[in-house]
Amino acid sequence: MTTPPVSFELAKLLKGKGFSWECSQFYCKTKNNKKFYLTTGTEYESDRDCIWDWNLNGGKSGTLTKTIPYPNDTNAIYYSAPTISDVVMWLYEKHKIWIGVICDVGNDLLFTFKIYSTKIGEERCIGNGIMYESPIEAYEAPIKYTLNNLL
Repeated sequence: MTTPPVSFELAKLLKGKGFSWECSQFYCKTKNNKKFYLTTGTEYESDRDCIWDWNLNGGKSGTLTKTIPYPNDTNAIYYSAPTISDVVMWLYEKHKIWIGVICDVGNDLLFTFKIYSTKIGEERCIGNGIMYESPIEAYEAPIKYTLNNLL
């Protein structure tokens, strides 16, 4: 699930739970915008898309950038918009939680999930999901559950 980025709702939850990884997309709202929009930052020198920790609101340089990327409005509100795979790896590396999605190829193509604790000595399944019609739904549901209930 390297595309698309997570929903705005999950991006807000992730920032609140300390998600601090560099990514290319983010949700932004400036004083001129009535609502948040999804966009990509641009490096000044090369005019290319950049990778940045947008949750820091321009407070830290990314590994691929030397100057603060555009947009760099200090009054704007930013939420990093990582991919689902970025979030799954962040949960695993930082919180020792693994989310796995399983495809059921019965009469209908449906997806479900399992949430596992991977802490040494505590390895076990800590959550099971219902059936979803898309893999994106089947990943976003356990991510939302984990952020709201397990962290």
